[in-house]
Amino acid sequence: MSLRRMLRPAVSLHQRQNRVVPGGEPAQQLCLLYRVLVGAAESDPDAAALLADRTRHRAAGQELIARSLARSGALRSTVREADAADIIHALMSPEVYQLLVAERGWQPERYEQWLTQILIDQLMPR
Repeated sequence: MSLRRMLRPAVSLHQRQNRVVPGGEPAQQLCLLYRVLVGAAESDPDAAALLADRTRHRAAGQELIARSLARSGALRSTVREADAADIIHALMSPEVYQLLVAERGWQPERYEQWLTQILIDQLMPR
């Protein structure tokens, strides 16, 4: 199975989690809510705990993606599983989605294509 086919479900799920709100509107509300949570976490212990829990949950899912890629032999030989998890975690972050889609005006489909391609470029054998 190609890396692109392996990554597509994860990228699509990530995009839906960052973009879909009731009524199918774009991610503006969710991005704003995430930024509010990040800001609140600086001074509110409950918000900090919620943000930490969300980040841990996201990292665990991304570690599973990296593990799956490593076990299937889809990673470049110079990329360790832990490094792949870090790359996936950074590139699939809400902050990157916020920057490109909400702030820079990318269409969600463009973001999904870019994310898929950059993950392939970073993780797949050349």
